[in-house]
Amino acid sequence: DGQSNTAPQGLANPAPAPAVAAAAGAVAGAAGINGGEAANGAAVVLESVDMGALVDEVLELLEQVAGPKRFLKAHAAVASKFGKKRDGRKRKRARLAVQDPEAHAAWKLERNREKRRGSNRKKRAFADIRKAGGSAGRKIFEGGKRK
Repeated sequence: DGQSNTAPQGLANPAPAPAVAAAAGAVAGAAGINGGEAANGAAVVLESVDMGALVDEVLELLEQVAGPKRFLKAHAAVASKFGKKRDGRKRKRARLAVQDPEAHAAWKLERNREKRRGSNRKKRAFADIRKAGGSAGRKIFEGGKRK
C-alpha cells in the first residue's frame, strides 16, 4: 500500500492521553513491570479508568500513528476474523440441533439457566445499591442521616 512504518509528521512522539498512560501503567502492573506504576510515576487505580473512553482513545491513537488506510484495513481484517468465528459457532449449533436434538436442548436449557442466574445477580447488585443509600454515591450518609 506504499505507506511507511513511521508515524506521520508531527506525531513522531505523541504525548499519551491520561487514560492511555493509565492503561500503560495497568498493563505494566499486570506484567509485573515497574511496580504497576504509570510512566509518570503515579500509581494506577483501574476503577478510576473509564474503559469505553480508554478504548476510543487507543483506537484514535492507533489510527493517527498507522494512518487511516492501514488502520481501516487492519480493523476490517479483525472484524472479519471475529465474524467468521461467530458464523462457525452458529453453524456448529445448527448442526448439533439436527444431529443430536437432545444435546441441543440440554445446551439451550443450561444457557437459559445461566441467563436467569445472571439476571438475579444483577437484581441483587441493584438491591444492594438501593440499601446503601442510592445509586452512584449520590446520597451520602453521615451518622445514619442523609445529608
